Amino acid sequence: MEKIPFDWEMLARYSVGDCSAEETAEIENWRQANPANGQYLDRFKDVWQLAGEVPETFRPDTHKAWQKVQTATRPAAEWERDLPPTSRSLWYYASRVAAVLVLGILVVVLFRRENTSADVALVEKTSSRANMAVRLADGTRVWMNAGSRFRYPEHFDGETREVYLEGEAYFEVTPNPQKPFIIYAAHTLTKVLGTSFNVKAYGKDSSISVAVSTGRVSFAVEGDSRKLLLTPGERGVWTPVTSQLREQAADLNEMAWHTHNLIFRKSSVNQMVKTMNRYFGVSIRLENPAIGNCHFTGTFKNAQLDEVLEALKVSLGIEYKMEGNQIIISGTGC
Repeated sequence: MEKIPFDWEMLARYSVGDCSAEETAEIENWRQANPANGQYLDRFKDVWQLAGEVPETFRPDTHKAWQKVQTATRPAAEWERDLPPTSRSLWYYASRVAAVLVLGILVVVLFRRENTSADVALVEKTSSRANMAVRLADGTRVWMNAGSRFRYPEHFDGETREVYLEGEAYFEVTPNPQKPFIIYAAHTLTKVLGTSFNVKAYGKDSSISVAVSTGRVSFAVEGDSRKLLLTPGERGVWTPVTSQLREQAADLNEMAWHTHNLIFRKSSVNQMVKTMNRYFGVSIRLENPAIGNCHFTGTFKNAQLDEVLEALKVSLGIEYKMEGNQIIISGTGC
């Protein structure tokens, strides 16, 4: 982990969403600089969120607590070296936000996480093609889209099943009400008991989304009290730039990369062009903008580009041709 460039009070305010935009950007930049930084922030947030769950009557042995912290994290000397002098105590901000003895919370968290996936090495998979399959120890199946990175433990020994995703993947989670399945992706947290859904969290995208096929899914942002409860046909979207968390109807072709099926229901040609560009990796241009207002209904299993174009030609009377690396569609429009 890199040297921490800010004090613990700032981290505490970050954990409850009380930082300024500049402070939040500073912490997020530090998080992205090193995977270990992100793991540190995740653990800190867990500690802070558990503050409200610890009974007021709880009185920890602080000496043993500090020994546990030293053993489970790293030597105290390293903490002293990394943290500024003003950051060596959480008492001030804790009294205002959590009203709980911080070392007591740390003991609760560390004992809860002892021998869990947070303390074991993670297996890492990267995918250069769509539908790379991974089967987890609990029977859960994961299909990764191209350009994705997925990390998970060999065994789920703790109270939760936690995995980490960068990119896009389709999950079929084995049901286990006693052990929730949690996916961390680009500062979002998707929590399920057993269901199937799609998570999209590419670094280059402006938003992170979750679309549900079966069951129910909880979709939230780390350090934020807001969350969405999504059911089949619904999609949750988080846009970091605007801090907007919203629910909407899922795109019928959200999971086409996994199913290989394209579904259009009275879809405008403009909508179809966006879907086809994304799915087939092509560039389609409408010579006459009026064609974009035409509508089409159809389903293509194991969809092929020429098959879709031919269907549009027959149904809408359009013509198409290749020009360089573009497909040009012409016609009178609707």
